[in-house]
Amino acid sequence: MDVILDCIFDQVFSRLDRGCLLARYKRRQFTDYLSTVIRGSAGDDTEGGCERAVQAALRFHQTSKEENGGICLLGKYHNVLYVAATLCYDWQLQDTPTVSRLLQDIFACEHTFERLFVGAILGTKVTHLISGWKSDFRTREECVLAVQYFLEHATRANLQFECTAGSRNFVDVPMESYGRATPLRVAAQAGQADVLQILLHYGATVTPQPSSIDTCALQPLLHRMNDLCHDQPEENIAKEYINCMNLLLRELPMLPTLLPYPEDDLPTDPTAPVEPRSLHPRIYALVPPQRSGYFTAPCLRHMCRCVVRQQLRASGLIPQGISMLMLPDTVIHYLNHEEE
Repeated sequence: MDVILDCIFDQVFSRLDRGCLLARYKRRQFTDYLSTVIRGSAGDDTEGGCERAVQAALRFHQTSKEENGGICLLGKYHNVLYVAATLCYDWQLQDTPTVSRLLQDIFACEHTFERLFVGAILGTKVTHLISGWKSDFRTREECVLAVQYFLEHATRANLQFECTAGSRNFVDVPMESYGRATPLRVAAQAGQADVLQILLHYGATVTPQPSSIDTCALQPLLHRMNDLCHDQPEENIAKEYINCMNLLLRELPMLPTLLPYPEDDLPTDPTAPVEPRSLHPRIYALVPPQRSGYFTAPCLRHMCRCVVRQQLRASGLIPQGISMLMLPDTVIHYLNHEEE
């Protein structure tokens, strides 16, 4: 099978037009073609066949990159990585080192994983309007499952990626086309509670820079809810926003202070402290008293969960490390956000 794959990439694919994988349907056609080769050549070992097909795609990308002085040629030479990603998901490849190498190669060229995340957050059509390309997965539901698949392998391998703000886990790598916000922050702004829950399960950081509260993923959501309460007092706050707020508060000791956006009226003196804004009373009414930080002290059990998860996250042990703790099942479920 390796000979067949080498012939496909060296003798056939290398001669195709540079933009042959630009359209999503063409990437899908090539993926389906490789899947046919896997079924026809790998026999009963489809897992091994998929692994070899993905590795052949990675070799093609690496070879073309080396021949160009270590710089990716983009076009088909880069989009072949997303053919490999689709193959991994379609066949549910369980070889974590191969999937890890794929993620590392994508990051080395793009410094982001937004093409893997954004379809699950915003759907499969919005990406074409914002970034000029479409998600490689057919539906939003499939995008969500693909995100879970890659998160599982990235956490198994404890992958770390060097970003501008320092080393980040796969789940916290910023999305370049979305203001360098983390996937968690973008999902919170979009009110996608299902994606938010998945990201938190795999250790997404609500405040990537602990010393700067304005990086908190809850800030833009609180602004949106606050504006709605002031501008449309008769309107109910969307249930999706409330669910997202409650999910994010599972990772925070209490409701954070609402800070103004950078484009809002700020003091002319850059050294002057930023004045917080007041949250609308309707928002406080939606938060359990012990989480508001206003009516009563935070719950000790919740504070312990925040600290335990923070330590496990720093060690790269979320979520798999939680089950390793010698604790009762009820506590394990609580730490896993499976119950409140």
